[in-house]
Amino acid sequence: MSALDHIKYDQKTCQAVGVFKIDRKQPFIRSQLIDDYLALTLTKGIDIKDFNKGALII
Repeated sequence: MSALDHIKYDQKTCQAVGVFKIDRKQPFIRSQLIDDYLALTLTKGIDIKDFNKGALII
């Protein structure tokens, strides 16, 4: 589930809620620049091609 802002619908800017079904999460590397150092973190997240079903409630 996610909250979405600034969705254009019928010429108006709206808020929406997205509800998605996802079977599995994929590992990925997240990078962050802190001062002069690059920090890398291995974490799990959602790959956009893994969405099975979804609904957008405006």
